[in-house]
Amino acid sequence: MRKDFENFRYPIVLPSDHIVVQKMIMHKHKTLSHCGVQTLMSILREEFWILKSRRIIRKVIKTCTICRRFEAKHPEVQAAPLHEDRLRDSATFETMGIDLAGPLYLRDGSKAWVVLYTCAVYRAVHLELVTSLTTDKFLLSLRRFIARRGRPSIIYTDNGSNFKGSNQALNKVDWNKINDDTSVSRIQWEFIPPSSPWWGGFWERLIGLLKTILRKVLGKAFLMYEELSAILYDRENIINSRPITYISEDLELEPLTPAMFLRDIQESGIPDLDQIDSTRDVVLVESTAKRINWPLGKVVQLIEGKDGVVRLVKIRTKQGDILRPIQRLYPLEVSSPNDGDLRKLIEGPRICEKSECNISNNPSSLVPDTGEELSPTSVPQRVSRYGRTLRVPRRLDL
Repeated sequence: MRKDFENFRYPIVLPSDHIVVQKMIMHKHKTLSHCGVQTLMSILREEFWILKSRRIIRKVIKTCTICRRFEAKHPEVQAAPLHEDRLRDSATFETMGIDLAGPLYLRDGSKAWVVLYTCAVYRAVHLELVTSLTTDKFLLSLRRFIARRGRPSIIYTDNGSNFKGSNQALNKVDWNKINDDTSVSRIQWEFIPPSSPWWGGFWERLIGLLKTILRKVLGKAFLMYEELSAILYDRENIINSRPITYISEDLELEPLTPAMFLRDIQESGIPDLDQIDSTRDVVLVESTAKRINWPLGKVVQLIEGKDGVVRLVKIRTKQGDILRPIQRLYPLEVSSPNDGDLRKLIEGPRICEKSECNISNNPSSLVPDTGEELSPTSVPQRVSRYGRTLRVPRRLDL
C-alpha cells in the first residue's frame, strides 16, 4: 500500500489572520490559474493546515482583481414608476415613442426599414416604411405620420443618429417666427440614456411583436415596396386590435384595444380580398437545414402498410415528388374548401382505407401499385455474386 507524504500526514498549522498566510494563499491562487475555493483548499491541505481555511481563502479570492473582473455582477435597482406623460389624459399619439426595425430585403435587391410610432398612453402603433436610415428619410416619414395621425407634443426615442439629427434640425428652426404666424407648438424631444434600451421598453416590446409576426408571415419572401407596405398596414391593424386589458372567462365585457381609440368603424377584415389567392393543403418537410429553409410540399398520396396504417407519404415539392415518413412532416393546417383536415388524415389511427389507397400486394414494393406500368423499358434480371436473384425496386414514373 502506498504511504502518504510526510507533509500530508503532519501538516504545518498556520493561523488565518496573518498577512504572510494571506500572501501565500494569493500566490497559490495565481499559480493554479485562479482556481476556486474548493480546489485551492484541497491543494493547500497537502502541506498546510490553515485554521478556518474556507473563510480566509474565500476572503483572499475576493480581493483578486482578475477574478473580480470576470465574476463581478451589475447592481440591481428597483424599477421606476411610470412617467407622468404616460398616465395623464391626452389624445392618441400626443405622447409617443419611435424606433426602427430592419432591414427588410426587397425584390430588386434594395433594403427597407420599418419606422414604428407607438402611443405611450393608449399603446396604439403606426408603421411607416423607409428605404434609408438617413435623417432626411426619417423626417419624410415623420411628415407622413403627422399628416395622418396629428402632431405629437412629446417624442421619446433612443440615441440613434437619425433621431439626433432630426432634433438638431428642429432646434435650428426660428420658433419665434413660427409662433407669430401659426399656433403650432414646439415638439419636445426626449432621449433615453445611452446603452439602456430597457428605458424604452414600451416601444421595444412592440418591435419584438412586429418582428415575430413578420418572421412568420414573410419567411424568405422578397416583396416589392408596395407589397411590403400593404403587409405592414395589415400587421399594424392586427397589433392595434390586441387587447390591452385582462380578459376574464366569467364576465362578458369587451376588452379595450388600441383600435377603439383610433377609429369608429371596428370592422377591419378583408375576407373578399383574401379569397383572391387560393390556398392548398401544405406540409413542412423536415431536412438538415434550418427550419426557415425547410421546403414546403403537398401530400399527393398516402401509402398504407400491411396493418392498414399509413407511415409513408408521397410529397410534391418544387423539386419534384419525394417519399417521406410521416414523422418528417409538419402539417401547417392550411386547407382549401375541397380538401379535408390534413392533420386528421396523417395522424389518425387509420388514415386511409384500402378502397381509397390502392396498395400493391407485393410486400417488397414501397410505392402504391396503380395498375400502370411504371417503367417504359424492361429491367434486366440481376444476380448477386452468390447466385441470388436481386429484385430491383419499382420506382415512380416521374
